[in-house]
This record gives sequence, C-alpha cells and structure tokens, in this order.
Amino acid sequence: MKKILLLVALCTSVLLAWCGKSDVQTCSLTELTGNSCTDASSQSSVPSSTALGTAKLILQSLKDNDLPILATFVGLQGVRFSPYAYVNTGTDIVLSSDEIKNGLAISRSYTWGAFDGSGEPIDLWIGQYFERFVYDLDFLNAPEIVENQEVMRGNIINNAFNVYQGKYIVEFYIPGIDPKYDGMDRRSLTLVLEKTDEKRYLIGIIHNQRTI
Repeated sequence: MKKILLLVALCTSVLLAWCGKSDVQTCSLTELTGNSCTDASSQSSVPSSTALGTAKLILQSLKDNDLPILATFVGLQGVRFSPYAYVNTGTDIVLSSDEIKNGLAISRSYTWGAFDGSGEPIDLWIGQYFERFVYDLDFLNAPEIVENQEVMRGNIINNAFNVYQGKYIVEFYIPGIDPKYDGMDRRSLTLVLEKTDEKRYLIGIIHNQRTI
C-alpha cells in the first residue's frame, strides 16, 4: 500500500513540474482539429487586437483583392466610400457587407461622385472603383501612418473628423511616387473604424490625392 502511495505522489509531482514549464503549449478545440498549437509564451502581443492591427488586416484584404474577407469587417451600417478627402454624406456611396462580398460579380455601375477637374460623374463598377479610388497603391506599406490626427493636404477640405466624430481614423500616406513630380503625385488612404460590442467595424474609406 505504501509503495502505491509513493508511486502516486511521484507521478503527481512530475505532472505538476511539467505543467509549470514556461514553454507549455495551449490548444483550443479549433486548433486541435487543425493539428496546430500556439506557444503560450509567444502570445504577449497580438497586433490584430488593436485598432491599427485591424486596419492593417483590412488593407491586406484590399491588397489581395479579397472582398469576401473585407466584408467580414463591415457592420450593419455598411461602408461609405469617398473618392477624395472631402466626405460628402449626401452623394458618397454606402455599400453593405453583402454588396462588398459579391462586388466583383455585380454587373452594374454606381455613381460615386464627380471627377476632380472635369466634374464628370464617377460611374464605375465596384471592382473598377476599388482599382481607381481605393487600393491604387501599396498603402499597406505606406511610409507614413497618421492615427487620429487631422491633417490638411492640398486645397480640398478634410472633414473626416467632423463626419466621423469619436471614431478611429487612420491615414496611410504615400508622399510621392515619382521624384520628378516633387510630391504632386502623393496619395493616401484613410480608414474609419467604429467599435461596437468589443469588435471594430469598418465604416468609411477615404481616398486622397492632389486635386485641382
């Protein structure tokens, strides 16, 4: 009997010592079914849990042209698209998550506003608009990121902080493409996020460039 008790005690101490290791791995049910575990010691920082991390995930979906993934960041109120820095709540198009998810298959054009200079209507399909007025440069790797700061660039009014009061606003800014234009070909993409029920939703995408 004593031998059995000693054996149980020994096994218990070994088990406790193993559980106390700093490199213990934790697996959720989903991770187990996928045959993968996550090292618990490496979970001190999760960029996607921050507002900026979420914004970068959104940019990644735009870079990959993965509209179904982009749609997962869209809440019930949809996303307003502004082709230039001035957010026009009367004419800017608002797309629902379903419209974004199926955007490349929707064979109709939307009037997104008017082209700067000519004043001609911006009549484009969703895919065409995204190519021209959303991810037309590699904003994911933009050299400047401006969070929650109102910046005036050029002669067009930036009213984002009036329209989206209290929201998270982050601008991904590219100061120039070709050095010979001395910054006249600058571009930026601004994402607006709103936090609801501990989740951040995309509610606005603002494209900015030099205007006449």
